[in-house]
Amino acid sequence: MTRPVPEARDRYPHFLTITTRWMDNDVYSHVNNVVYYSWFDTAVNEYMLREGVLSMDQGPICLVVETGCQYFSAISFPDTVHCGLRVAHLGASSVRFEIGIFRNDEPAAAAQGHFVHVCCDRVTHRPIAMREDMRAALEKLRVMLVKPRDKLANPVKRPGVIVGDAGRVAQAKTFDEAKWRKKWPTRRKSR
Repeated sequence: MTRPVPEARDRYPHFLTITTRWMDNDVYSHVNNVVYYSWFDTAVNEYMLREGVLSMDQGPICLVVETGCQYFSAISFPDTVHCGLRVAHLGASSVRFEIGIFRNDEPAAAAQGHFVHVCCDRVTHRPIAMREDMRAALEKLRVMLVKPRDKLANPVKRPGVIVGDAGRVAQAKTFDEAKWRKKWPTRRKSR
């Protein structure tokens, strides 16, 4: 398994700035790993509350069913953290958020991770279809991640996607799937 490479800021369409606190540092003089998950949660929920698609007391709730984080470099108080946010997958009731954690003005992520939320009924906690207003808000953050240029079978430019080389990693840009599907219908692979 190859080690992931820290991503650049331009791979995230939305940012939230968070100031580190003295209490975030652990005995090793850097921010403890559990704090990163708090930043993920804050970035995701701040966006959804600001967009008006998540309420603290009514309507559906979003439950976290999967998380993960990769750490590349340490962050310590009094650093400022910039949380980049994007949507990598949007299903009928679930969404995969990907978050890049950037220290101060550094161009590469100090950490990057993901949260998978499932839209659920507030009372039963059972999955339900995502409301259209929530889906529209999440579409604004949606990106299509593409493979490095040399790994693409047929490198083509598609609407909303720019395949460019940034250290041999193709850049992700916001992606309009409906537009893409009209122009590039699904093709079955022959076996």
